Amino acid sequence: MSLRSRFVQAGLFVVGLFPEPIQRRIFARTDRFNEWREDRPFWGGALLMFAGLLTAWAPIQFSLELALIGSWWTVAGLLFAVGMFLSGAFALSRPDLARYFGIAGIVFSLLSLIGALGGYLVGMFIGVFGGNLCLAWNQPEEQTTFETETATDPSDEVQFSWEGDS
Repeated sequence: MSLRSRFVQAGLFVVGLFPEPIQRRIFARTDRFNEWREDRPFWGGALLMFAGLLTAWAPIQFSLELALIGSWWTVAGLLFAVGMFLSGAFALSRPDLARYFGIAGIVFSLLSLIGALGGYLVGMFIGVFGGNLCLAWNQPEEQTTFETETATDPSDEVQFSWEGDS
């Protein structure tokens, strides 16, 4: 049994403890979230947002010491972290522009090495990976339904090309 199926079974067991109306509401919301998630670069945007938080953590830890010294690197690191976070959020909100936000997320991730130590390098690598996921994401194509033409009424006269025009 895979790990994912174990989590699903555990989740269904926990949801099964609730009354039936609450179970229906939970399943309806998870279905709506899954439909929303399929139409956007979810993992790329989520990883960029997480990397922005990780990258912001490094300058915040040293902010008091660096503020006393008067360094602008702390401010630059926080700006790069905010840029990473916002590029992930914008990629989730505007999936048609996800490629551009992915590029911006990669640039902010690489620049965060200068100002925020790259979130101890972990935030930088996660940000680059999330930006690449946004960059590689393809928007799903709209499913078109083709309407079939209705059959002509047998009483209509059908003229074939070899009969000539009358």
